[in-house]
Amino acid sequence: MSYTRLQNIDHFACLTENKKRNISLAKPLKTSEN
Repeated sequence: MSYTRLQNIDHFACLTENKKRNISLAKPLKTSEN
């Protein structure tokens, strides 16, 4: 049980990291366009 729980936390952390990365990647693109 604790193992799957840790996996879920890891997965959630990965999702949040990807979101942050996408946002940080999108911002420079927008600024360069302007």
